[in-house]
Amino acid sequence: MNIAIDLMGYTSENRFYIFRNRIAPSQINYLGFPGTMGSKYYDYIIGDKITIPKKDEKFYTEKVLRLNHFFPPNRFIRDLSSEFSLTKKDFKIPQNAFIFTCFNASKKILPKNLIFG
Repeated sequence: MNIAIDLMGYTSENRFYIFRNRIAPSQINYLGFPGTMGSKYYDYIIGDKITIPKKDEKFYTEKVLRLNHFFPPNRFIRDLSSEFSLTKKDFKIPQNAFIFTCFNASKKILPKNLIFG
């Protein structure tokens, strides 16, 4: 059986028109847009109990394929302290300085050779 998985949803530069043309017998919405597409062109959506609570399934046009653990495809158990250790001194920041941070993407805050794969 052929399956097409849309990783973009209604995000920028999406390829919705491909799925509108029914390129596979089963079409799935996953990852890029974690809400319903509200469209008859998608048969399923992949989610978990956090992204799509059971009580909200009735609002989805897609059938929900539920993952047992965690929705995003990444390693969610990681011991960063054993991989490397950084200090304020490494960045020439005074020891008593307060640092405001945003950890939404490690590639924005780490040197290229330290980015996790």
